Amino acid sequence: MLPQHRWILDALQPSACIEETPARLLDVARGDEHAFRAAGIPALRLYERDSYTVTHTPDDRPERLNYSLAAECAEIVAGTALRIDVAGEVPEVDLRIENGTVVFRTSGDTPVGVIVDGTSLGVLPSGSVTLPGGSHVVQAVTYGHTGARAVATATGEGVVIVPPAVSGSGITIPWGDKTGQDDAHRGDFTFATIPLSYRLDRPEEVVRVDGYLDGILIRDLEEGQTVIPVPGPHSFTAVAYGTDDAVLGTDRTDFSLRNAWMIELDGGLLQIDETGGVICSASARTYTYNYTPGERYHITVGCDYQDTADVFLQTAEFRVDGPGGQKSEYRFFDVPVLNDSRRGEIGFWLEPKGPGTYHWSISCSEGDGRAAETGSLVLR
Repeated sequence: MLPQHRWILDALQPSACIEETPARLLDVARGDEHAFRAAGIPALRLYERDSYTVTHTPDDRPERLNYSLAAECAEIVAGTALRIDVAGEVPEVDLRIENGTVVFRTSGDTPVGVIVDGTSLGVLPSGSVTLPGGSHVVQAVTYGHTGARAVATATGEGVVIVPPAVSGSGITIPWGDKTGQDDAHRGDFTFATIPLSYRLDRPEEVVRVDGYLDGILIRDLEEGQTVIPVPGPHSFTAVAYGTDDAVLGTDRTDFSLRNAWMIELDGGLLQIDETGGVICSASARTYTYNYTPGERYHITVGCDYQDTADVFLQTAEFRVDGPGGQKSEYRFFDVPVLNDSRRGEIGFWLEPKGPGTYHWSISCSEGDGRAAETGSLVLR
């Protein structure tokens, strides 16, 4: 979970099977909960020990599922929801911008998350954030022990901030748009939470590390500080300081965050029925939506094959052709004697670049039989 949401732990229903474990680098961003975090909704993940990277497979049959764990998790979630759904004292937070520096004060010891122009910088202490030149909208967000939320908003001017230009080997950012890096560490992200991580070559010499996210100065930046940027291009600079504020090294990387919203669409249905001969049919659908930059669509087409003894020694083919030359197909040979009846799916990903109409064609065939139809996505 994110540090600003740690209050949820106090609300969890007591359970002997619950144990908090630190998230590994970048894994914090890949769970199903990332969409809630991107929307500013507190979330945490409950999962079985050593199953963090387990994905769904065809072997996930009912007799192999852990129903006792599922029941325990359901009980924990229900109990936690009841605990949170209790009126509690709403915390107070005062916010102001002094000479470009974000200063706030809260009632009690509740952690405060700082948001600058829509980018969440995570939980930070007062006075640790200085804004770059220009006008900025800043929010300070805090939660009480029962989830009561308080938000303070301020608009103010930043100051000229220039990161040190001195280079060196004292600090390295292990990901981002860097020459020679593998795809897993490049700076094109589709998940919302980004860890501002760095590596120190000589940690014993480093007194503090400052970070610059899109020009916003974060003093005493903790390694792995999790931020939620707005979609678009970004830059991150890390500076390592020694004694007497001597710069031991700097490193910079660029990255981009693409909107990760994905919409499932039923692209149509293809059927081949051999009863009394080969009958092929195709039906596709048309959708109309408002265009949202970054949205992705997963177009799925169902394939239904009914095998009989009336036809054999034929090749059945199901196919979908999408925009930009995308293609997905499924074919097999109808073996005599065997019943080859089956159902499946084919499809493709669509990431529109702007408003317009996007078409896909679906078709199926066997022997002399064939059917085809066109589906569409209209983005206004």
